[in-house]
Amino acid sequence: MIKLDGNRYFLRFWLVVSLAFTLFTPPMISAQVLVQDSKGSSSILYHGCTIGLNLSEAAFEFDYNNFSNRYVRDFRGHLVWGFQLSAQNKDGVANLLDTGKWTPEAKGVITLGYSLSNLNAKSYAELSRSIDLLNREITGLDNGMDGKTKAMLDGYLKSIKDKKDSDKLIAELKSIVGEKDFRDLAASIQNLASKFPEFGRGLLSFADEISINIGQDLQSKNEKLMKLKGLEIEQRNYRATHRYIMAVFYANIGLSANSFKYYNENSTGDFKSRFEDKNFIGPLINIGANLQWGGRYIFGISGGLKRINNLESLSKKEFTLQSVEILGSQVLIDEKKITAFAGTYGTLNQYNLSADILRFHKLGIQQVIVSHLYLRHNITANTNLVPTQTNAGLGVYYFKNNGAFLGGLYVEAPDIANNIEKHKAEPKLKPLYNRIKFGIIAKITFGSLSSIN
Repeated sequence: MIKLDGNRYFLRFWLVVSLAFTLFTPPMISAQVLVQDSKGSSSILYHGCTIGLNLSEAAFEFDYNNFSNRYVRDFRGHLVWGFQLSAQNKDGVANLLDTGKWTPEAKGVITLGYSLSNLNAKSYAELSRSIDLLNREITGLDNGMDGKTKAMLDGYLKSIKDKKDSDKLIAELKSIVGEKDFRDLAASIQNLASKFPEFGRGLLSFADEISINIGQDLQSKNEKLMKLKGLEIEQRNYRATHRYIMAVFYANIGLSANSFKYYNENSTGDFKSRFEDKNFIGPLINIGANLQWGGRYIFGISGGLKRINNLESLSKKEFTLQSVEILGSQVLIDEKKITAFAGTYGTLNQYNLSADILRFHKLGIQQVIVSHLYLRHNITANTNLVPTQTNAGLGVYYFKNNGAFLGGLYVEAPDIANNIEKHKAEPKLKPLYNRIKFGIIAKITFGSLSSIN
């Protein structure tokens, strides 16, 4: 353990500086964590440009990295690196401005690793981009033809609206144009000439006008549809014979820290001296691996060791410290409210295992839903101070490629066996369904997050 000289304002300063850096750093930073648990951690490395806020945990984070989850086009592997800084007030957002209710925590992590992938993905990525481009071009042609035909229809309808028996013809024309079957549109209007002979000449002229005005667009659309069909067949055949795989192996090294007021009931001094400022910094190291399977799944696993204290196992209490001054027949009482943690304090090693599964669900060309399952298992060297615990959770996130917002919700079952509460001096045991955590994650993005091809 490394102890800090000074007081808990050191970590409070770190928390404020982290928030300020998060808000004012230029948009060249990239996010290490796309999905995360309630503590902001994940075994999955992901690229992007985000500034993060966990509203439920009063936590802020920012990262810088060169990670890439895109198909590797020019080489089989490359070095990956990055760093992550985060800060949190364990007493929540509401108490950020209350100087008596600050329990700051902070963490800094450096990541080094190596990424490997097969190169067969290049062709598939190019096919996907070509298909997306064709779909957008076809949609643009449809919108253009729709605008042209509606404008021509409006002009023709104005010329016949006052004529006898025009109501039925107008209804049929609107129905035909509304179906947006541009390939047979002119022929369908020509067929109306025999059904409404009194309007025959005008309908034939109207059909010719449509053929002339949208003929080139229609020909271009048919050519693109034929090309699209061929690319989709090629893509299906490619998927049947190739599977994109990328693996990342990495190590994290860093420091975590917290600061809090501790009530030492064994102190032999006066009441005031029983309240001690605890400032703790502990090293951490993790090794992990990611496997991206195709464009939909990423699997992550990591394990490591870190030095921690048992802050989470201590009981939080509110104290009132009274100072009494007697002058003659008068008594002056000065009261001070103190929030402190009580119990047996110590530091210890903790072994951590993490597993994550991430799946992308495309809603369209740009919009993506991400589902995330995770498991955290922490084994401690001294179960009397901090018991072994297991957390599990589910998250759902949304982002738009090239958009500015990434947001999501997570549900976490913390310490499933309730071991931490059982080890407290005054345990308040609750069933698991009463301990479920719900969290809201909001991030601002400054670049493309999506890598789904």
